[in-house]
Amino acid sequence: MRVGTSRALIGVGFGLVASVTVVLERTGFAQGQGGSDPVLMTISRSGDVLNETVTKAIFWGSDWSNTAFAGDVITGLDSFFEGFGGSRLAEITTEYSDRSGPISSASTYLGHVIDASAPPPGTLNAATVISKACDVAGNDPDPDGVYFIYTSTPGNLQCALRTWGSCGKKKPIQVVYIPHINGIDPPCNNAIDDGSVTGHSPALAMYGNVTGSQLMIAITNPRGTGWTDAAGQTISFKCDGIFPPAGEYFLFSNGSQWRIRAKWSNAAYRAGTGLPNLSGHPGCVY
Repeated sequence: MRVGTSRALIGVGFGLVASVTVVLERTGFAQGQGGSDPVLMTISRSGDVLNETVTKAIFWGSDWSNTAFAGDVITGLDSFFEGFGGSRLAEITTEYSDRSGPISSASTYLGHVIDASAPPPGTLNAATVISKACDVAGNDPDPDGVYFIYTSTPGNLQCALRTWGSCGKKKPIQVVYIPHINGIDPPCNNAIDDGSVTGHSPALAMYGNVTGSQLMIAITNPRGTGWTDAAGQTISFKCDGIFPPAGEYFLFSNGSQWRIRAKWSNAAYRAGTGLPNLSGHPGCVY
């Protein structure tokens, strides 16, 4: 899906102002490093990636302090982020680079916080989630950080919003917002894992898939100038709907198991290996 960008000025903590850019998916504009084949993902000459990722989870809403509500989601996502670095999923990104060098499979997790304030109802906009992430980061976010906000309230037929901006005028921040997923209701209910493969609840299984997909995009295309194909498709959305074969999963470095959609590899496409995507192009790996 291609959606245009918008910019806004929002108030954040300490009386500073953040400039926010919103993106869901961008139209194709990249050039160089990928060859002339429009199927390949490329990066603009001035494009950036996150060479070594830092993550933090923000659970927004007092319900997250209720174990009956949270279930295995908080502990499970802690395990996801703690085990992502050095995993096969993280290693897929290492074929991509920017001017400063290739992406590393290393990743540092800063832990989670529970913000007991009530999130606004309905689907949140970029200005709101950027402001919350800046507040939690004390207006001093890690420039390589991806701040995940999980609200206790559902969105309106939306699985996730990925956006970026800055805290104050010069502190870049990348944010992913994921509304509440109960594992049953749309839009994120699917049969990727009923718990029989990974041992997760259906809700955690879906959180893991959405989180993994958004994290991979944020690493390879953190601020809209990174890796996309000619149609604007990213490492995750080029393999939309493509999962590892039944019973298989991504094994993380801490031993946790996750059913996450396959990710695009230029190298696999050039070699004619990997699973075909919905357009029939072989390049989706797991």
